[in-house]
This record gives sequence, C-alpha cells and structure tokens, in this order.
Amino acid sequence: KRLVLEENNKNAEEQLFTSILDAEHLNKEDVFAQARYLNVDLSGEFRVIEFAFFKERDKDDSFTIGQAIRGIIRTEFSHYLPQNILTQLQAGTVLALVPAYDVSDKLLKITQLTEKDCATRLVVGVGNSTGYLEDVRVSRNEAATAIKLANMSGREESVFFYKDQGIYTMISKITDSRFLDEFVEKNIGKLL
Repeated sequence: KRLVLEENNKNAEEQLFTSILDAEHLNKEDVFAQARYLNVDLSGEFRVIEFAFFKERDKDDSFTIGQAIRGIIRTEFSHYLPQNILTQLQAGTVLALVPAYDVSDKLLKITQLTEKDCATRLVVGVGNSTGYLEDVRVSRNEAATAIKLANMSGREESVFFYKDQGIYTMISKITDSRFLDEFVEKNIGKLL
C-alpha cells in the first residue's frame, strides 16, 4: 500500500507541475489545495531550475539516467526544505520548481554527485524568481534560455543563472533572426 501511495503521490506531483507549466487559466484554489495535500509549499517566491544531462555511458538509457538525477535532486533539496519540491522528467532534462533562495551551493553539489554517481555531465539553467503561478512558465523559459546561451558561449561552468547572462538575455528575446543579422551588419559590421 505504501509503495502504491508513494507512486500515486509522485504522479500527482508531476501532474500538478505540468498543470502549472501548461495551463492557460489556472484555478489557483485547486492548485494550492493539491499542493498542500502533496506537502509542496507554493507560497512566497519560487523559480524553475532545468537540469540538462548528456548521456556518457552507453549502457544506461536517458530515462534511467533522468530518474537517477531526479532522485539526487529530490534528496539534496530534502536536506534543506521541510516540504517537497515539484520535479518533472522530460527528454534530456529534469525540471524542478523550488523556493527562491540562494541555491548555488546545492546546484554545484547536485552536478558533482551526478558526475560521480551517474557518470553524466549536467548543465543547469536557473530562471528568475516569481511570486505568481502564471509566471512559472516564464521562469521555465528563462532556465531553458540560460542553458542555450551557455551552450552557445562555450563556457565550462555547470550552473547558469538567466539574470547573469548580460546582453545575451536581451538578444534571446529577439525572435526575428533577420533583424539581428541586419543590426549586426549595420552597426557592428565595420568593427568585424
């Protein structure tokens, strides 16, 4: 019974996180009630952290590695938080919704444990904090953008905060690549 209950709670947590990320019109009362039932604190500010992993061993599949990383994340945050955190396994990434406080040390520890235990490199993108459920999707997009910008810059670090990406955050908001090409040619072309 206990194992079935734990599995049901894990599925309910994933569904709650998915509904927060994907729903256009959230029923906040239902979301908060379900969060309380699952021992998840959605009061105050929180942020989305994306853990992108790159499989280095041939014997493990992405799902198995993702489950192991998810376990590491949940274990590490359980040392610091009395409540559960919402996590979601996606193809090549694990998302986590965590309270907005300084998580740098915890994220570095998670990347080190993942490399040691799973022989897998993590790149972590951290979105800005928000106090509104409607903006969780924005924080999620910022976390994904931080990872993209990190990959483009070629830096060797493991943890990237969206707010610290400087001018790249502004550039990432421009969806028309022709505009960027014309801007570079017109304004910086002579320097190049």
